This record gives sequence, structure tokens and C-alpha cells, in this order.
Amino acid sequence: MSLRLATFAIVCFPALTIGAAIDDDDLKLARSLMRPGYDLAGVQQQLIEGVPYVKDWSHEAKRSNLVIRDLNGDGLKDVFMAVEENPKIQGAEGVSCEVPDRVGEREICWGAREIEVHYQQPDGSYRLGTRSSQLMMSRDEGGMDPDPFKGFTVTPKGSIRIHFSGGAGWKWESVYTVQFRKDDVYVIGTYDYLCSGARDDIECYKTDANLLTGQYTEETWIGDQKNRRVRKGVKKNVHPYRLSEASVGMGR
Repeated sequence: MSLRLATFAIVCFPALTIGAAIDDDDLKLARSLMRPGYDLAGVQQQLIEGVPYVKDWSHEAKRSNLVIRDLNGDGLKDVFMAVEENPKIQGAEGVSCEVPDRVGEREICWGAREIEVHYQQPDGSYRLGTRSSQLMMSRDEGGMDPDPFKGFTVTPKGSIRIHFSGGAGWKWESVYTVQFRKDDVYVIGTYDYLCSGARDDIECYKTDANLLTGQYTEETWIGDQKNRRVRKGVKKNVHPYRLSEASVGMGR
């Protein structure tokens, strides 16, 4: 069995954007901006012949791997998307990875993921503004969860939230809020949640931070909300981070 080309995913993947299905023109636009050998993150399992897979975000608060909207306030249609290098079969043509994922009878090396931001120009062309591999997680980094990347959502004010979660006995979630400010996309807020430990003695921690104002809320508790403690305050020397400089775990 051979690895199908990306055209297989173009035909089969019903990608969703915030609130509505992506139309063919938007999907075509997004793929025209990608490097060869890449597709939207989460599509790649379809590329493996004989493995039917459809990533349906509709049950997860209308999350998406692609947002097309005006990001920088110039009235033009920009593209914010999660892309992933197409997977390879372990052992094929010298391909090797440390922790391959077994899919059917084959071992798959999933590709690297990145967030890309493309800005539309007045003449209709697009300019790559930002590419970030640090504020993104690969398919095999979620522990028992099959995929830690849970998509993008758009806030009422137009900021974009990047969602990750995973774990099995331990549960964790991280959310990063990004926004275009002045000259680039910046991380302006972080949210982290972690519950770990034995079933009858689980310790939980949650923090929510605004990197524009320095305001933060931290909560800790044990088990079923026992000994719950809440601390609020304002941290000094806090500032937004460029998307290209931010990384998963920065809020912890």
C-alpha cells in the first residue's frame, strides 16, 4: 500500500471554520499558500490508503484548523491556519522515527506541525507573516489522547484561541489567546489546567493570565473541590509574546 498524495485529502476532507463549513474557494486558497507536502493539521490520516478518517470539529465548540478573516484591520482576507507535513511509513525509503504510531498493519511517522499566518496584499497576493512550530503540538504528544491539538476558536472581539488538551489518568488543557497588534500576531493570554495523582487524591491546578494587563487568577484544589484556594493579582514585567517566539507551556 502506498501513501496517497494530498489530492486525496482535498476531495475527502470537509474542513470546518468558525460557525460554518469552509467553502471550496477558502479551502483552495489555504492549500495554495502551503508548501508542497503539507496539508491542514488533522487531515493526514486520510492520506494513508485504506484508513478512512474524517476530522469533525463540529462537536467541539465549532473549532477549526483554519480561520480566514481580517486579522490586521486593513479590510482584507487573511489566513490563520495549522499545517502538518504529510506522514510517512516507518521503514519506507529509509524513513525512521523514534515513536511511530501503529495504524492498521503499518507504523506511521507523523509529520511536524506549524501555525502559519498569511496576509492578503492590496493586489490580491499573499505574504507570509509568521510561521511558528513552538506554539503547536504534534499528533503524538498528547499521551493517551490521540491528538492534543484541538483546533482554533474566535472570540467575540476577534482574537483567536489555540486549544490543546490530553492525558488519561492525568488530565491537562492549555489555551493560548493570540491577537494582531501593531506589527505582528502576539500571544496576549494563557490558560492552563492540570489534574494529576491517584484517583482518591487528585491534585488540580488552574491558571488564567492576561499578558496585556498582568492580571492573573490561580486556583488549586484536591479531589472533589476540597481545600480549594484561589489567588488573584497582577504580575509585573509581563508582556505579550510574538507568536513566533511563544511556546507550548509558557503559561505554566
